[in-house]
Amino acid sequence: AAAVPAPADHPYLARKAVPPSGLRGWRGALLVPVRDLAGELHNLQFIGADGGKRFLRGGRVHGLGCWIGSPPEPGQSLPPILIAEGFATGASLHDATGHPVAVAFTATNLEALARTVRNRWRSVPIIVCADDDHHTAGNPGLAHARAAARAVSGMVAVPDFADVRPPDATDFNDLQKLRGATAVVTAIAAATPPTPHVGALAGSRMPTGDDWPDPEPLTTPL
Repeated sequence: AAAVPAPADHPYLARKAVPPSGLRGWRGALLVPVRDLAGELHNLQFIGADGGKRFLRGGRVHGLGCWIGSPPEPGQSLPPILIAEGFATGASLHDATGHPVAVAFTATNLEALARTVRNRWRSVPIIVCADDDHHTAGNPGLAHARAAARAVSGMVAVPDFADVRPPDATDFNDLQKLRGATAVVTAIAAATPPTPHVGALAGSRMPTGDDWPDPEPLTTPL
């Protein structure tokens, strides 16, 4: 209730080159709502100017998300629903494709959110848009995206950086900034069924709200 519409020039949004997309701001932080499909608010993600992210302690995240763009209404033609990890990634995907995007917040929540979406929309195409964590052992972003897609008979899209990939580029927001919206659209169009399951995912437990520390004071003025 105390928050105000997020400014488009918030340092995080400016650095990621994405619009506020309905976010609100409070004491220098962006507030990203964590909702169920009925729209009920269960938690908040705070994003500081430096990109630090926190959830409210004790709040639920598992199976919940944040929508960018409107999900399909009954009777509408069903465009693909994209599922992505972070807000900036989801904003880039929606900006480039126009498709509704469900933000899962973490790689370990991709499957739970994908199952929630599939239970509501039985026939809608679901594309899980992976973070390509090529610099991390086991590539958890890609591994969890494939597991999520397998769980709902969906597809997996992976950002293609070609020969312009800096070491820290991993997601579709990085792809949009480096190669433009056309490259994002091309990568989504190239989505494929996930590879067969091989072994169990390491460290796949979804963190609960109690796993997150209390938000640190974020007092930078907007």
